[in-house]
Amino acid sequence: MLIFDKSVVAYAINNLNISSVELNVYDWNTPAIRCYEKVGFVLVPEKYTTINVNGEEWKSVNMIFKGSLSNQ
Repeated sequence: MLIFDKSVVAYAINNLNISSVELNVYDWNTPAIRCYEKVGFVLVPEKYTTINVNGEEWKSVNMIFKGSLSNQ
Protein backbone atom coordinates (compact mmCIF):
# COMPACT_ATOMS: atom_id res chain seq x y z
CA MET A 1 0.00 0.00 0.00
CA LEU A 2 1.31 3.42 -0.96
CA ILE A 3 1.11 6.02 1.78
CA PHE A 4 0.96 9.67 0.79
CA ASP A 5 0.66 12.29 3.49
CA LYS A 6 1.92 15.71 4.46
CA SER A 7 5.35 14.34 5.28
CA VAL A 8 6.05 13.80 1.58
CA VAL A 9 5.19 17.43 0.80
CA ALA A 10 7.01 18.66 3.90
CA TYR A 11 10.18 16.84 2.82
CA ALA A 12 10.03 18.41 -0.63
CA ILE A 13 9.45 21.92 0.70
CA ASN A 14 11.86 21.77 3.65
CA ASN A 15 14.72 19.75 2.15
CA LEU A 16 14.62 20.52 -1.55
CA ASN A 17 14.14 24.29 -1.19
CA ILE A 18 11.02 24.49 -3.37
CA SER A 19 7.90 26.57 -2.84
CA SER A 20 5.27 24.40 -4.51
CA VAL A 21 4.62 20.81 -5.48
CA GLU A 22 2.59 19.77 -8.54
CA LEU A 23 1.24 16.41 -9.56
CA ASN A 24 -1.01 14.92 -12.20
CA VAL A 25 -3.76 12.39 -11.56
CA TYR A 26 -6.32 10.78 -13.83
CA ASP A 27 -9.71 12.46 -13.43
CA TRP A 28 -11.43 9.11 -12.87
CA ASN A 29 -9.19 8.37 -9.85
CA THR A 30 -11.39 10.15 -7.33
CA PRO A 31 -9.94 8.35 -4.26
CA ALA A 32 -6.49 9.72 -5.14
CA ILE A 33 -7.89 13.21 -5.79
CA ARG A 34 -9.59 13.19 -2.37
CA CYS A 35 -6.35 11.99 -0.74
CA TYR A 36 -4.34 14.80 -2.33
CA GLU A 37 -6.98 17.38 -1.36
CA LYS A 38 -6.76 16.24 2.27
CA VAL A 39 -3.02 16.92 2.17
CA GLY A 40 -3.64 20.41 0.79
CA PHE A 41 -3.45 20.10 -2.99
CA VAL A 42 -5.99 21.96 -5.12
CA LEU A 43 -7.17 21.15 -8.63
CA VAL A 44 -6.01 23.34 -11.49
CA PRO A 45 -8.86 22.57 -13.93
CA GLU A 46 -7.45 24.57 -16.84
CA LYS A 47 -4.19 22.58 -16.73
CA TYR A 48 -4.71 19.04 -17.99
CA THR A 49 -3.46 16.53 -20.54
CA THR A 50 -5.15 13.70 -22.40
CA ILE A 51 -3.75 10.49 -23.76
CA ASN A 52 -5.24 7.67 -25.78
CA VAL A 53 -5.16 4.28 -24.05
CA ASN A 54 -6.51 1.37 -26.09
CA GLY A 55 -8.91 3.62 -27.95
CA GLU A 56 -10.09 5.44 -24.82
CA GLU A 57 -9.21 9.04 -23.97
CA TRP A 58 -7.81 9.41 -20.46
CA LYS A 59 -7.69 12.88 -18.92
CA SER A 60 -4.98 13.73 -16.41
CA VAL A 61 -5.69 16.78 -14.25
CA ASN A 62 -3.09 18.90 -12.51
CA MET A 63 -3.03 19.56 -8.77
CA ILE A 64 -0.78 21.96 -6.92
CA PHE A 65 0.28 22.52 -3.32
CA LYS A 66 1.44 26.02 -2.45
CA GLY A 67 2.05 27.69 0.82
CA SER A 68 3.00 26.44 4.23
CA LEU A 69 2.22 23.29 6.14
CA SER A 70 0.38 23.64 9.42
CA ASN A 71 1.13 21.25 12.28
CA GLN A 72 4.49 20.22 10.82
